[in-house]
Amino acid sequence: MLIRYDEELLFSKIEDMICRAQKTYLPQYSFFCDEREVELISSFLKNKKGFNYLFWGGYEDARRKILCVHNELYDIQTEDFPINCIGFKYRKSEILTHRDFLGTLMAVQIKRNCIGDIVVNQGYTLVLAYKTISDYIMSEISKVKNCGVQLDYDTKTTIINDQQFQLIKGTVASLRIDSILTLITGKSREKTSELIKKIGVEINHIPVFDVSSNIKQGDVFTLRGYGKFFLESLEGTSKKGRLHINIKKYL
Repeated sequence: MLIRYDEELLFSKIEDMICRAQKTYLPQYSFFCDEREVELISSFLKNKKGFNYLFWGGYEDARRKILCVHNELYDIQTEDFPINCIGFKYRKSEILTHRDFLGTLMAVQIKRNCIGDIVVNQGYTLVLAYKTISDYIMSEISKVKNCGVQLDYDTKTTIINDQQFQLIKGTVASLRIDSILTLITGKSREKTSELIKKIGVEINHIPVFDVSSNIKQGDVFTLRGYGKFFLESLEGTSKKGRLHINIKKYL
């Protein structure tokens, strides 16, 4: 498999972290990694020895996570990760989105890899942020999309992943990606295959252009312009031998 230039740079940074951890015996932390980077790094580290590693994003179901590489004798705890949880309080009548918060953070020159998940609730949103820029966020932001906000460090709120889904049920000839995306898009098999070859589809955050690639239960896949999905379950076969499947689309 060909390694893209950005992946090569990512792996080089991870190798540097491993070297520093082995030389200094101190844990080394990355910045926040997105889901694709977590998948790539996990595959890269799978067969390496001489150190331990752990991903953590501030709560159990976090999507964006920090990597810690540490000496095998070092007992790392999730509390040791350089993450602060910042609470944004505002009027419940105000409708603010993930994009509104991210845009506000980017507008004050905060890099994306310093921000973890943004968990939006009615009147109260939690932002997971790298500790080194947390005070800066607290001092620089007082409004989000013209809405006044009060900021404080949140150490008590239990973060719940309140992800919503749309259920898609149907039958497919096989678990090939072109067959499954034909069900999702409503397009012909030929047009779906053209889409995959042209723009690709991410399976577990890895770009794939091969129409014959298979999806298995629990896999997450994304087709640009159509959304993000995961294959929840297989429900047996029809009389004609087609597979009954349940797919959930992230909303």
